[in-house]
Amino acid sequence: MTDKEIFLAHLDSITGNLEPDIRMVQSEDAQLPDVAVLTYENWPKPGFITAFTYGLSLADHPNWKRGRCELMISMESLMHAWPFAIGALVSRLRGRCPFSYGNTIKYGRSISEESEMDAFLVFAPPHLDRDQKTVRMNDYDCFIAGVYPLYGSELDLYEQIQLEAFWHHPGWDPLNPQREVMRMVQ
Repeated sequence: MTDKEIFLAHLDSITGNLEPDIRMVQSEDAQLPDVAVLTYENWPKPGFITAFTYGLSLADHPNWKRGRCELMISMESLMHAWPFAIGALVSRLRGRCPFSYGNTIKYGRSISEESEMDAFLVFAPPHLDRDQKTVRMNDYDCFIAGVYPLYGSELDLYEQIQLEAFWHHPGWDPLNPQREVMRMVQ
């Protein structure tokens, strides 16, 4: 099997063989192929949109010592802007950003018309258990990282309190596109 076939088979096992909507995002690097965004509506439950990239792991990054990475997003929404955004991130930043847990990324504009969120936090993927987060490809391990939308104004709060406190902040509802902006708790 090719790496792409291995990755798709892994997603089949996770989603129960659901058929994804596959859309391509044009590569911003002429040396790399376009990025596939595999989107699942109403998974893992009704009212959610969940997507995975395939194309980030085709690049290399000097920080990747134990394997390579692909991205996952899941939102309580059915708007395809959320999946498209992670495909755009990969196209724009692969090879330059390690997409390591704790990384924050400014998107540059609102991710979706249903929210003013315009940044991302990279952390453990939602809905996946330990075994589902890693895909053994032919020559490397591929780790699935979760990306969580943020309001740009929350980046300062994140820098002040760091990942663990941010993740456990009382206002943090990472899959809700309608959540309120988080502020420092007094």
